[in-house]
Amino acid sequence: MYGIAARILYTLMHVVRRFPGTPGKRRIRRSWWSSACTPTDTNRGQEGVMAESTGLTVNAVVPFPLASPWPFAPPGEYLRLQDTAPVCPVKTYEGQPWLVTRYADVRAALADHRFSSDLRRDGYPVLAPGQREAVASMPPTMAGMDAPEHTVARRRIQDEFGTARVRAMEPDIQRIVDAAFDAIETADGPVDLVKALALPVPSAVICLVLGIPYADHDWFNGRTTAAFRRETSAADRLGIFTELTSYLDRLIGEKEADPPDDLLGR
Repeated sequence: MYGIAARILYTLMHVVRRFPGTPGKRRIRRSWWSSACTPTDTNRGQEGVMAESTGLTVNAVVPFPLASPWPFAPPGEYLRLQDTAPVCPVKTYEGQPWLVTRYADVRAALADHRFSSDLRRDGYPVLAPGQREAVASMPPTMAGMDAPEHTVARRRIQDEFGTARVRAMEPDIQRIVDAAFDAIETADGPVDLVKALALPVPSAVICLVLGIPYADHDWFNGRTTAAFRRETSAADRLGIFTELTSYLDRLIGEKEADPPDDLLGR
């Protein structure tokens, strides 16, 4: 699900860059943050910020990301950390950020202005070789912004996901879902629900929202899926984003000449 939402965020950020607005004053909290956060107050240490937010102490450094023997369950180490070290330093590929595992502490961190979700900031956790260089060379997504930059981006597209707009799309979404179930019912043998339903339905809806031409659906979905796979190298991810940026530039240019009634056209 993260990969699907990230595709929307990347595309919307590209649109915002093409059509910049005036910075807003109202702070809007983001719902997506890294669990290993970076404080923005350079005059205070990470430990001081976390101690003030939680009143807890920290224990030994643990490697991150944590491994899990099961593909559909979080690592059991999280439960141990919740009991013994709910706010603890972790060792990533580059650096030593902090991991927060208790609900109340996560809420405290998300509401604290001293923490940032901007991947471009010095000290932001890096999980793989080349990630920092790739982030610096690509346009930021809405998930990787702080106010007021995030506020401007969100205001430009928030009406596109309001109640009225979603209700207007309901017949098209119903058609997409019905087509997926029709294909499942007529399939021979067992069906992989991820490939037959969970992936194609939201992907088709995303293309509908953005106004991606039907002929480009397979290419667009393939590129965005590959971009957000964890195993994709930083170099390959950068190449994919370069392709997507070129594609969206061309598509937006076409829609500017003859604006249709879709997100990119409006």
